[in-house]
Amino acid sequence: VMNALGNQKISLKFYLFGALSLTVSILLLTAPLKGYSYLVGMGLNFSVTAVCNLLFLRKKQVLDASVFKKLALVCALLLPVALFGQLIKAVCLPTFGAYFSLCFIGLETVGFAIAVWFFALNRPFKKKSCKFL
Repeated sequence: VMNALGNQKISLKFYLFGALSLTVSILLLTAPLKGYSYLVGMGLNFSVTAVCNLLFLRKKQVLDASVFKKLALVCALLLPVALFGQLIKAVCLPTFGAYFSLCFIGLETVGFAIAVWFFALNRPFKKKSCKFL
């Protein structure tokens, strides 16, 4: 969206800011987390970039405030979905094995994605009216 609106430079700045968080994460968290420090850093990188881009788009009045409410709700639902996936793994792994456990967890994740899709059916972008007509 940022590139389509002609904000490539600011988007690059936000990405580089996120990449800095990745670098700091690798440097500081490698000792306690070992290889997982890279995964944490990538999560930080994409999160920082996404939040900066969303705040910029909100400032430019391209996004409605309702997007942030929906985003907060989705983020709040991630922990219960992850915990439910762990419960499915704990119950199904000894009984059905790894393959079917993975299938059940995948179905749970797809169900969550479909629920979020139905929840977010209305468009978050404001329609700009044409001043010439």
